[in-house]
Parts: sequence; C-alpha cells; structure tokens
Amino acid sequence: PDKVFDRVWVAAIIRSISEDPDGQVNLHPLCSALNAVRLRMRG
Repeated sequence: PDKVFDRVWVAAIIRSISEDPDGQVNLHPLCSALNAVRLRMRG
C-alpha cells in the first residue's frame, strides 16, 4: 500500500506543479493533506 500511495502522492505533486498558472509551487497544503490521509490509512 505504501508504494502505491507514494506513487499517487508524487503524481499529485507533479500535477499540482503543472497545473499552477503562475508557476509558483506551494506544496504545503498538499503535503499536509496527504500526510493526514496517510496517517489515517495507517490507523
């Protein structure tokens, strides 16, 4: 599960970078949300 989740995480980060119209990358909200999901999955 961890490897699959890491792959999704990386894909989401890459997507967020490529979709950012200003080219400014702010990963903090994304990382925080995904870390929360990851902790919840591990339970």
